[in-house]
Amino acid sequence: MNSTWADRDFLVLESIVRRTDESGHEVGLDEIEQDTDLSPEDVQRAIKALDSDGGYIRVSTPNAGGHIDFVLSATSKARREVGAWPTPENITSELVDRLKQLANDENAGEDTRTRARRMLDAVADGGGAVLTGVLTSVLTTQMGL
Repeated sequence: MNSTWADRDFLVLESIVRRTDESGHEVGLDEIEQDTDLSPEDVQRAIKALDSDGGYIRVSTPNAGGHIDFVLSATSKARREVGAWPTPENITSELVDRLKQLANDENAGEDTRTRARRMLDAVADGGGAVLTGVLTSVLTTQMGL
């Protein structure tokens, strides 16, 4: 059996998140078809998989023929999956990137560059896993993710 994630489901999920963020409204399947160049049948299959199995989206009640006509919203899980919301790993990565920039920024003061290098050393010495763990806890409990 071939995986449908990269070639179908993820493309549909990206379209849904982008369109719901842009409009604040439900998304018609014809809009998703335009974004992804997928057939109506493939979009329907992806929508059903993302709704029932993945918990990524909320959809309209199926019509008499069993087809879903609209995607009502994307969940926080969907937003994280496509990179629209933070994950502990990408926050850690962004922090490390910013510390590297500061450590090498000749316009920053020497104290700032030294502190940035020390923080990078701490992350490299295993602190990255600790930081990711802390961020996971914060995102999970305080933000309800």
